Amino acid sequence: AEATGDVGYCADVLDYYAGLVEDAPRRDALAPPPDGYFDVPLAARAVAYPRGVAALITPWNFPLMQAVLKMAPAVAAGCPFVLKPSPLASMT
Repeated sequence: AEATGDVGYCADVLDYYAGLVEDAPRRDALAPPPDGYFDVPLAARAVAYPRGVAALITPWNFPLMQAVLKMAPAVAAGCPFVLKPSPLASMT
């Protein structure tokens, strides 16, 4: 019964971060300056890129929940990751 709740919680976390990605502005957004701010027509381009590889180390207790809580934001940000679970964590 407790594991069913953990899986449901993990699904909610993944759904939350998926919603953040859907609601985020485009990665390559054109942002014009306010009218009358400059004498010449200018525009600024905001570009977001992943920062790099995320190293995710999880403890022996709650291995699934801890892994999902670390993986979801990394995937939402577009970062690759390396997951290192504890050798004491169960595989089931």
